[in-house]
Amino acid sequence: RTGACPTIDLARVHLDLGRDTCTCDGLDLTRLDALLVKKIDLAYSPQNLDRIEILRWLEARGVAVFSRPDRIARLITGFLHLELRAAGFPVPETHHQIVTKAA
Repeated sequence: RTGACPTIDLARVHLDLGRDTCTCDGLDLTRLDALLVKKIDLAYSPQNLDRIEILRWLEARGVAVFSRPDRIARLITGFLHLELRAAGFPVPETHHQIVTKAA
């Protein structure tokens, strides 16, 4: 709305569910028209999933997020090839093993 295009570091975003606010360095992110996501992080970590949930939270409050958080999640979890294969695209053989801890 203002023409300003701040750069938001997702590592500095603070989501306060008690106050229903999401800020970065004092900027209320719910007041943005849109967010263009360049990267979630330099490497995979559990915080990446938290950041995607924050993007979903913002999207649910009317902030347009590009690329959509559900699409980003598929990319970082490594299961995009399932969608590509289902759509008929050739993909290399891929093997995933889901390991769970014994009780």
